[in-house]
Amino acid sequence: MDDPELPDGNPIPGFKGYAVNMIDLAPEELTIQTYSGYGLRETLFYNLFGNLQVYETQKQVKAALPHINGGGAVSLDGFIAKENGFIYSGCRYMLKT
Repeated sequence: MDDPELPDGNPIPGFKGYAVNMIDLAPEELTIQTYSGYGLRETLFYNLFGNLQVYETQKQVKAALPHINGGGAVSLDGFIAKENGFIYSGCRYMLKT
């Protein structure tokens, strides 16, 4: 997966990475593969997290919303953005377009 970019090609401020790539697997878990040759990251964890993006702050997630495609985003300070609205500390805020 390519890192998201602004229209001018610069990286989006605060982008830390994709959640699926932030999972720390033990060396012995890296050798587990399906019959097709795919590992845990490409199968189990990608099915759980998909294209979920991780940002440093809520403010950065909000600024990145136009560039978040499909997987939603979370911030390290607890903000969650989904395609159909926001969830923050158990409260839901709908996007107005």
